[in-house]
Amino acid sequence: MAAERRANLIGAGFMVAAMAAFAIEDALIKLATANAPIG
Repeated sequence: MAAERRANLIGAGFMVAAMAAFAIEDALIKLATANAPIG
């Protein structure tokens, strides 16, 4: 039971890390393209 709980916590941690990484990546892309010419 303890191993299953640990695995669930690790999985939840990876999900939170992935969401944070996506948010940071999105912000960086928006900053990088703020002054990019369109067309």
